[in-house]
Amino acid sequence: MDIVVREEEGCKRILEINAPSSIVEGEMERLLNSYRSQVTFPGFRKGKAPLQIVKKKYWGTIQKEAIESSIPKIYREALQKKGLIPITQATIEKVDYQPPEFGFKATFEILPTPPVENYKGIPLVKRRKKIGTKEVEERLFKLRELNAVFKTVQREAREGDYLILDYKPVEEEGRVETDTGGRDPQARSKSGRTTNFALTLKKGEKFFEDLLGARPKETREIRGEGGEVFQVTVKEVKERELPEEDEELAKDLGARDLKDLNEKIEKDLEVEEEERVRVELERELIEELIRRTPFEVPVSVLEGVENRDLALFQAKRTILLNQVAEKEGIEVTEKEVQSALGRPEAGEEEKRRLRATLRREKTLHFLLDEALVDKEKDSFWGKWKKFKI
Repeated sequence: MDIVVREEEGCKRILEINAPSSIVEGEMERLLNSYRSQVTFPGFRKGKAPLQIVKKKYWGTIQKEAIESSIPKIYREALQKKGLIPITQATIEKVDYQPPEFGFKATFEILPTPPVENYKGIPLVKRRKKIGTKEVEERLFKLRELNAVFKTVQREAREGDYLILDYKPVEEEGRVETDTGGRDPQARSKSGRTTNFALTLKKGEKFFEDLLGARPKETREIRGEGGEVFQVTVKEVKERELPEEDEELAKDLGARDLKDLNEKIEKDLEVEEEERVRVELERELIEELIRRTPFEVPVSVLEGVENRDLALFQAKRTILLNQVAEKEGIEVTEKEVQSALGRPEAGEEEKRRLRATLRREKTLHFLLDEALVDKEKDSFWGKWKKFKI
């Protein structure tokens, strides 16, 4: 197989491929036998017609299918031989089947390979927040909120209450519709025919002012997002009741007692803070690496994405980590891949993607180990294994 790589502007590449036509001819032979096994001709049982009869009728179609199915196989082999990884779908042109040769041209884009320098000793600032009594108390209060119960009360609706409501759309003439058509005050339309919905009264959210102060069985008219008017009846007002901060709560949350619960909360907060610091340091490191290695990313990488800034950052992160890995000879063993998979069976493509991800993780470990954190070398390797990227 003859392969010529032409470098175009930016990251565009053109492969001019000339392969033996025997590849296509072998595919033609396979397809001919496949057609024979499936078609029926008068006077012959299915799959028993002579090949010449099948060939005479379907040869044009078989040739076309054989050429189309051979191109991806030859293209993948050419990419592998030249060590190219495309990031766009290839445009195939100038397909030429002229035995004993078969040729075509493939155009695509690849990721850039910017030269990376000065990636060791990047200065980073470790900004760690102290975990104290205040933070533990705040987390405990949130846990009490998560374990709150709602008790039905006979009073006006207040902020934080949970309301069970019934609604009916009001027509322009003032009549109340009997068929809601599944609509509710929060949207122009929804599937279903229920007339019930519920909400929590929170300041600043929709319907807060409309329903604040309403009593059980009271009916009010409110306007939905689409401008429709709804007749809303408060069926129930439920008051949130927090559990007491006591030994019973501690046991419900899996602790021996209140002291043990506070200690567990503090440990959890410490772990979360360590993770937050790690993520912050990682981002600072990548941002500095990007600043030190200016390069353009192919436009195709950013096509169709909503957050272009995030997509650009992630693309540059991937490219730079790959480049550092190449330069430092960082590789991932088969044992590491299998360990990360956690199961014996996996497809080659899944393994390839996982291997690439693990390689970038190891490269990030290396860069953080080499970084200057708070003006002193600070090895992250031991702690890092606890936190997967």
